[in-house]
Amino acid sequence: MSRKRIAVTVCGTGVVAERVAAQVRARKDLKLAGLIAADDAVPAGTDCIVHVPAAGELLDDSAAARIGAWLRAGIDVVSTAPAEALPDADLRGACRAGGTTYHGTGGHPSRLVSRFNRAFSAITRNIRDVELVEEREVAQLPSADDARAVADYYVAGLHTLADAVFGNALPGVPVKARVRHVAAGSEPPSRVGKAPAPAEQLVVRRSLGEHLAYDTVWRQRDGSDVPLRYRLNTQSSDAIGHVTIEFHAGGDVDPADHLACGALLDAIRPVFESAPGILRHDLDINHVQLNDCLA
Repeated sequence: MSRKRIAVTVCGTGVVAERVAAQVRARKDLKLAGLIAADDAVPAGTDCIVHVPAAGELLDDSAAARIGAWLRAGIDVVSTAPAEALPDADLRGACRAGGTTYHGTGGHPSRLVSRFNRAFSAITRNIRDVELVEEREVAQLPSADDARAVADYYVAGLHTLADAVFGNALPGVPVKARVRHVAAGSEPPSRVGKAPAPAEQLVVRRSLGEHLAYDTVWRQRDGSDVPLRYRLNTQSSDAIGHVTIEFHAGGDVDPADHLACGALLDAIRPVFESAPGILRHDLDINHVQLNDCLA
């Protein structure tokens, strides 16, 4: 017996939503009901919404309200929204009212920061100083104001690393941030490497106490095939360590966007066929939440 083709509406704008819509369209067991923006009406007959919220929707809580409304209306939802953006009690009530299921992949690109800090923390033992540098190659540098607008994600990542490396030794210590513009060919304001910056950069350095720093470097695209790189530099009383992770990707697609797409399509049918409730698998390393189906 053939399985029902599930009518899927993708809600979101940008490369992730567009790629998910194209993948839905290519699947024989799915059919694309629509690709809509956050405030658009949901097409009639939609069985499941794949929700790819923008960062602003998470900051102003509109993502949580929107997901709750869809669930109460009887539409299943798969979303990249991070777990803490949606209170479990609210989700259960919405699922119960609509007889629906919610699945959170935790795959929002902003979660990349915490994910890697959890991974890096596993190799930081007896460490005295830690410096993490995230380098992103972009078509256009953000303004200083735009860089500050996403500060919460990076501050959360800094605290994740601080807790893992130093335990609870830094409660209440304020995060100090410095934003600097670096012209091409000048010395980058970081302890990482001494070579001149090959391209124009915007650098945000965040420090927590005297021994922990997290730099974010946006670099003007210069043809490199490594649009995203993480460098971890550590120092103990008797050694200095360096770890580098590079992501290679073609075209204009950020590796974080690839991660966001990963689990969305595979979640649609289990969500559609499951009992009402919450099916959440957060992608954070060492942090998995179990299924929570309603009785």
